[in-house]
Amino acid sequence: MSNPNTLIQQTDVILLAAGTSSRMGDENKLLIKHKNKTLVQSSLDLLRQLPFHQIILVTGHQGDRLLSTLNGVDDVTVVHNPDFETGQTSSIQTGLSKLSSTAESFMICLSDMPFLRRQHVEQLLSFSNEEQADICRPMVGKVPGHPVIFNKRFAKQLNDCTDANGCRTVIKENVELLIPFKTNDRAFIQDIDKQEDKELLNN
Repeated sequence: MSNPNTLIQQTDVILLAAGTSSRMGDENKLLIKHKNKTLVQSSLDLLRQLPFHQIILVTGHQGDRLLSTLNGVDDVTVVHNPDFETGQTSSIQTGLSKLSSTAESFMICLSDMPFLRRQHVEQLLSFSNEEQADICRPMVGKVPGHPVIFNKRFAKQLNDCTDANGCRTVIKENVELLIPFKTNDRAFIQDIDKQEDKELLNN
């Protein structure tokens, strides 16, 4: 069995930060602060705690404004999705365009999940490694969560996908290869999507 740290070092992360925050009204949800950090900064700093092969940050809506709020991106591959309004699939595909040729897998992360901590990501990666999963995602009861880990061979299928939610579509088409990480921890499913969700940040 390979060392979990080896898996991390062979994994590229695609951090999606391109959406329009349409359900948040005029506010860019990724710039909302939690514990003195914006949501996107917290997500980026979390990923920086682990020795991933590469972190790919996909920007879109208010991309320049978002980048201006970050505390440096010299250690990050930044790529802009000009088609961000078409949905999440185009942002995933934009991220995949920067995938390392040597990466064995990639992990798709959202930027609006402020309750994820290092141990959550490590648990998921360790489980995926132990199970030698082709696709691995958290499941809280019957609710699918994030991040999602894919073997690199699914990059082509995601790139060819025309559905707006390509991640969900590709998983559905390969459900027999999905190994769910079953957990009761709601950090894997709790995003900040609507105005009322902001109340959770005060808890």
